[in-house]
Parts: sequence; structure tokens; C-alpha cells
Amino acid sequence: VYISMTLKDNSKHILQPIPLELVDDEFDINGWNIENAFSGIKYKKNFLYKDTDLKKTVTVSSENRLGWTLKRKNTATLFKIGIPMFFLTFLVTFSSFSQSEKSMLTHYKEYYKQMRTQGDVQGVINALTHLNILSPNQARKDTLAVLYMNEGKHVQALNTIGIDRNENDSDMAVEVKAISLQVLNQIERSVEHYEELYKRKPNPLVAYELADLKIQLDDLLGATKHITFGVANSKSDVMRTYYESQSQYQVPMKAAFIYLKGLVRFKENKTLNIDAAIEIMDEALAIAPNFNLAQISKDALLSQKTTQ
Repeated sequence: VYISMTLKDNSKHILQPIPLELVDDEFDINGWNIENAFSGIKYKKNFLYKDTDLKKTVTVSSENRLGWTLKRKNTATLFKIGIPMFFLTFLVTFSSFSQSEKSMLTHYKEYYKQMRTQGDVQGVINALTHLNILSPNQARKDTLAVLYMNEGKHVQALNTIGIDRNENDSDMAVEVKAISLQVLNQIERSVEHYEELYKRKPNPLVAYELADLKIQLDDLLGATKHITFGVANSKSDVMRTYYESQSQYQVPMKAAFIYLKGLVRFKENKTLNIDAAIEIMDEALAIAPNFNLAQISKDALLSQKTTQ
């Protein structure tokens, strides 16, 4: 601690520092020891810039200081004061943060509702991303991944929920992984997730994807198993959509499975099974005359037969 002394008018008076031997250092300050005393002059240089050319001028000011260096007698007193102050500061900071977090959660929940009302998909994605940061939630992550997938952002979808197989995943998450990996041509990984979906609830739609992917992997026995299931369990009102032509079209699931059956028969023996594969394609076309992909496959088989 120190006492500072200066003069208002240096032109008429002189202020000398107090000689150190005259400084009293034997008085009592409750809870503190006086380590030493000091007395002297402190000089301070000030730089000022004046006028339009910013000419620099220097002024030197001085002040007399008389002070003492103190040390607390008992550090326990410091802890008695410091620890409560620390916890008080922590509580105030935590309370402020909690209130701020709650207000941000409320804001982004309202923002999410508004974006849904406006049909703004990117806005919904942004809102869910902020909500996941503020309050992590697996169901919300799954929804975010579905939105990414539906927007064709399959890498972002997988970055949101991962690519590994997990029996605790929701059906929604497993489906996103299966479809996104399939689109990204990660066929073997995609099959893992379609198998998980099929294990949970066997249905013709999943069976078709599995059969199609396993044909690409030359797992003809596995593909045949799913085709047999699909033909037996396909209802007439369940359709499969195809996109290879200029305009998309639909065919009954049974016709779609019969088409896959024809591909399997051909791949089993590409020399001897051409006629058998053509007959199976005709069977699919009898059910769905508009089945363009089956017609293309049949024409390719006929062309190959002619060249043999």
C-alpha cells in the first residue's frame, strides 16, 4: 500500500520525499505484518500528439510515494475469504450460463418450428444441429440424418450417425446407413445394415435391396433366398419404382423379384442359361408390360444369343 503526493503548482513549491529513516513501520494493521517501508519519487513519461500534423510532445510528471509492503499473518484467513468467493463466482457464472443455455434452447426450438412451417429444409437442418449441440439427443440426430439423406447429402448423413453396425440403433438410423452407403457404392457395408433391417422386420422392400446387392456381390445363393421370400410375400398393391428411363415408372413387387430371378439364372451360367433367363424375363413382362428394365435385359440376352 502507498500514499501518493503531488503539487498542483511546481513553480512556487518543492515537494521532497520523506527520508526513509523517518518513516514509521512499527504501527499495527490487524492480520498483517509490515515487511518493509519505501519512500521516493516516481517519474512518468507521457506522450501527447498535438495539432493537425500530430506533432509529438513529451511531458514528464512526478509524484512522491510513501508506502509499505505487507504480508498476511495467517494464510488460513485467505482461504476463508478466497474459497467462498471462488464458489460464489462459480455459482454466478454457472447460473448465467444455465439461463443463457435455456434461452438458446427455447430460441432454436421456436426456430425449428418456424422453419418447418415455412418448409425450409436447410433451416430445419440448421436448427436441429444447434439443438444437438445444446442438448444432445439421439432421436434428434437420427432425424437430422434422414433430412440429410433426403436432400442427397449422404456423406453428411453418415457423418451425423456413423457407419458402424449397432444393434441399439433405431430402425430409422439403420435405414439411413443402408441407403446412404448403397448410394455411395459401399455395397458390402450397405448389405450389413440391410441385413439388420431384415432381421428386425422381414419385408419385400428390404428383401429386394438385399437380393439386388447380393447379385452385384455374386452371392447368388443369398440373393435367391431373398427372391424366394419376395415372390411369396409380395402383395399386388406394393410397387417398385425404377428410374433408368427418361421418366420413372412403377411395377408390382412380384414382377421386380422375377426380374432379379432372371438375372440370377443368367449369372449362374452365362452360356447355357440364356434361354431360361429370357423365359423368366418374359414372365416378369407378362405381369408388368411397362417394365422397361426387364425389356432391356431381355433384348441384351437375345442379342448375346444371336452372336453365339
